[in-house]
Amino acid sequence: MDANNHAVFKALCHYFTRSDKFCSAGEGFSLNKGIMLCGPVGTGKTTIMELFQANHYRSYRVVSCRTIADAFKTDGEYALHIFSRPFPAPSHASTFFHDTLGLCLDDLSTEGIKRNFGDQVNTIAEIILNRYDKKLPHYLTHLTTNLTAGEIEQCYSERARSRMREMFNMLILGGGDRRK
Repeated sequence: MDANNHAVFKALCHYFTRSDKFCSAGEGFSLNKGIMLCGPVGTGKTTIMELFQANHYRSYRVVSCRTIADAFKTDGEYALHIFSRPFPAPSHASTFFHDTLGLCLDDLSTEGIKRNFGDQVNTIAEIILNRYDKKLPHYLTHLTTNLTAGEIEQCYSERARSRMREMFNMLILGGGDRRK
């Protein structure tokens, strides 16, 4: 973690420990919203969310958007159902004995449009809208992306982007590709 992203990492530490300090880390930040971790390719968004996935507040699974879209291609509506609700938690200490797990949609926009027997669906937009409509607590959903707000709206619709503003605290990682 470089000096440029120290504040983001500190904010995430406050968030996942339910510290009220998180709410003062940015305008409109709330412990009742999920995390949208944004930044250029290779800045460590996925790695950071994987580090925090087993936390005492609310554990979650990190699932690639491509994996979800491929599940829709194979399993159709069933895949949308599975990813539109909390996951049952395994019964062991690595998830701090939570009953359910949240979902981190990893690498938003890499999934493409998939078909299942002629049905063409923007799977991630549907899952975001479903999780919103089911009134799931917003802290059960997180995501990583390298898209800007305008690009999100273009890929997923104005409706999805509007709901995402309500669902997520946006944190932005800086820097370049660390994989080089």
